[in-house]
Amino acid sequence: MDPRLPVRPENLVYSVADRPPALMCAVLALQHVSILLLSTVYLLFALAAAGLGPEEMMQGIRVAFAVIGVGTLLLCQAGSYFGSGYLIPWTFSGIYAGATVAAARLGGMPLVLGMTLFAGLVEIALSRVIGRFRSYFPTEISGLCVVLVGLSLGVLGTKLLLGVAEASASPAPARQVLLGGGALAVMVGVHVWGGAYLRRYSPLIGIVSAYLIGLTAGLIDAQALAVIAKAPLVSLPEWSPRLPSFDPGLAIPFIAVALASCLRVMGDVTVSQKVNDRNWVRPDPRTMSGGALADGAAAILAAGAGCVGGTSNASSVGLATATGVTSRVVGFWIGGLLIVLSALPAAALFYLSIPRPVLGAAILFSGCFVLVNGLQIVLSRALDARKTLLIGLSLTIALSPSVMPEFYAGLPPALQPYFVSDLAMGLIAALALN
Repeated sequence: MDPRLPVRPENLVYSVADRPPALMCAVLALQHVSILLLSTVYLLFALAAAGLGPEEMMQGIRVAFAVIGVGTLLLCQAGSYFGSGYLIPWTFSGIYAGATVAAARLGGMPLVLGMTLFAGLVEIALSRVIGRFRSYFPTEISGLCVVLVGLSLGVLGTKLLLGVAEASASPAPARQVLLGGGALAVMVGVHVWGGAYLRRYSPLIGIVSAYLIGLTAGLIDAQALAVIAKAPLVSLPEWSPRLPSFDPGLAIPFIAVALASCLRVMGDVTVSQKVNDRNWVRPDPRTMSGGALADGAAAILAAGAGCVGGTSNASSVGLATATGVTSRVVGFWIGGLLIVLSALPAAALFYLSIPRPVLGAAILFSGCFVLVNGLQIVLSRALDARKTLLIGLSLTIALSPSVMPEFYAGLPPALQPYFVSDLAMGLIAALALN
């Protein structure tokens, strides 16, 4: 056997090039979708900051379903120069959150769309030069990227689980937090003791179980359920085109956003390469470049559709690892399912009725696998004094906003957009130290 060819690890049921049964693909796609759609809170936050009303926000959510679906199809492509070639869905991202809200407050959604379009173009340009700077992205930095993504998922999942996420309009009731904790317990229990078959669906089992319990216990909003019952069966989402605008003062923050998005795609591609190859040694710059190119194209698509920017979804990468099914065919099912759901008004309303702590439990569960994969990548190389300081200092810088939020909140408003992403801070520090 050629040692250069990928060798499927024993813990994978279906690897990237395999074709699982259609029913399994459908169920796994639904499981991924339940996590991907949580990112729509970033769009809702931007629309609220821009002063849009409830009806426009509802239509925006439905358009967002289709945008996430098409973005996922783009990112999962396996072309020579376009697409990652792995099961890496696309979705809205907190990387864009700080800069997007600043743009929304300054110039409304037209400025958000224009700056998102600009960030997508910057990421496409960055994707073309990644291979030439391979020496700046050694294995330990790639692993650090994955670790930071896992930590960010863990923090976001924990905040949503406890009902203290910044994007929440109000803290979640204590009973909903308890419901989220129960969902996490079910996911862990099924994954550890449920056997190989049930393990593939442990997050979905946890979400469905918690929702059914929430229905019987009266924890699901009755008004939301009534709206779902009255919604039409099928209708196309309404798209309201807006002419984008541009503000040079926001160029640098959105360049930083584009760089962070590019680095995040690199980390997700690195995890996917490692998960699908038992003999993995180092990242392949070609697939990282193709993934970043598709990611930038998806951001441009989102801007054209009136949505906020996004990037690859590390939760889904962790979920694929947890279930043992990393086939990119599942990615095509995810994209198709989301496009179909955009034409079903009740689907958007049903999603919005799921308690956020339950979805937070799913993100926290998936983030554990991303974090562990990153640690394995970092520790796969001998760490000398130089590499130890690089990893340690960069990780400390990345975690500093969570440890000292008051310091960053006290910075001048013009500087705050540069420090909205712990991932960007940590990786830029690592690149500078390297």
